[in-house]
Amino acid sequence: MKMIRKLLWNKKVLLVLDNLDNISQLKNLAESPYWFGKGSRIIITTRDSHLLTLSGVDEQRIYHIKTMNEDESLQLFSNKAFNKNHPPDEYYLKHSKSVVKYAGGLPLALEVLGSFLCGRIKAEWIDALDRLKQIPDNDILQVLKISYDGLRNEKEKTIFLDIACFFKGRQKRHVTQILERCSLHATIGISVLIQKTLLVETADCRLQMHDLFQELGRNIVKQEYPNSVGKRSRLWKFEDIKEVLEKNKGSEAIQAIVMEDDWYGKPELEVHPEAFSKMSSIRLFYLSNLFAEMPGHFSNHRWFILPRGLKSLSGALKVIRWPLFPLEALPLETPLHKIVVIEMCKSKIKQLWNDKQFMTNLKLIDLRNSPNFMETLDFSRVPNLEYLRLSGCKSLVKVHPSLGQLKELVEVYLDGCENLEILPEKLETNSLTKLDLSECRKVPVLPVQHLTFIY
Repeated sequence: MKMIRKLLWNKKVLLVLDNLDNISQLKNLAESPYWFGKGSRIIITTRDSHLLTLSGVDEQRIYHIKTMNEDESLQLFSNKAFNKNHPPDEYYLKHSKSVVKYAGGLPLALEVLGSFLCGRIKAEWIDALDRLKQIPDNDILQVLKISYDGLRNEKEKTIFLDIACFFKGRQKRHVTQILERCSLHATIGISVLIQKTLLVETADCRLQMHDLFQELGRNIVKQEYPNSVGKRSRLWKFEDIKEVLEKNKGSEAIQAIVMEDDWYGKPELEVHPEAFSKMSSIRLFYLSNLFAEMPGHFSNHRWFILPRGLKSLSGALKVIRWPLFPLEALPLETPLHKIVVIEMCKSKIKQLWNDKQFMTNLKLIDLRNSPNFMETLDFSRVPNLEYLRLSGCKSLVKVHPSLGQLKELVEVYLDGCENLEILPEKLETNSLTKLDLSECRKVPVLPVQHLTFIY
């Protein structure tokens, strides 16, 4: 705040604060007009006019966005439904006006409904309009839900809800990778959502959706059990996650728990030892790497602690990302045959599996910078492993020779493992593209012919 005032007090600036939803945002970025030079302009957009009142904005300076009139609405709807400025005949004109009436002049609703009805036969139009008549015209979320209900299968709906609850604004490649590993066919699913205008891909390849669509998705999840967070399919708020994991309120309804970059200023969360025992359907447990990657006291803080241990994980898990994992091993009795990704950087892990566990679907192991990890076990228990990331595991001395027998191996990162001495004598895979041994000064040189590239 001091830097903003110091740098801009004598400069003429145009400042746009888009989608303001908390008064603290304004106080931190532009608490007073006197922070900026004479002639500056501050534009605020918000769906909560009360925030403007709290900010002391003069009522005469507030502009309330108007909805589109009937002619404008009809033209926009026609562009989406018929790819022209007007319906093709009287039949479609009559029904288009009915849609325009229900959309209430909201451009987003007109675009969504137009895209939904585009290319559909007359019988489908009649059915869609009958559904519209059952929805209050002032409840735009229910209007938008028509497009959600029109998705072809449950996987498309699952992808939409996952992005609305967890991944809005994230890189498309990153989101696609996570959801693909959850067996959701995300590549085609995301493409369908973009075509139906439920999602937008930005110029920098991020997945965005209108705030109303995010609100719709999260509202769908909240309405599953309005008064019981442990029976909802998805958890993303710290307070809800804390209640479920600390008080063991989980259920078979929970499909995913994701908390992205929302740890700052939060207290430690003490996970109940049986917190996952009832979550028989959870496929995704994903905590942000934000503070695990930061220097200083943040990287040593355990936001999720297990003072009484962890009795089990769910056998349904496909992706687990738990940085700073505080135990030396995963629960030994957990059947992790469905797991595809294990990411536990900066953990206390010493052993990742035992002689009773087979992880036949596991493709990625990431234990970077885990100081206690000393030796890998038999890789025949993870026969389809593609990516092994053990960078910075300074206690690692030996890599089991069975690593060389993995046929699907693509990348191996052992850089920074300064005490590593023993590697497989032979790598039989033809798919390996990267082996990083930088700073591994005690390792003998591997035969070049066994590698595609050495970095």
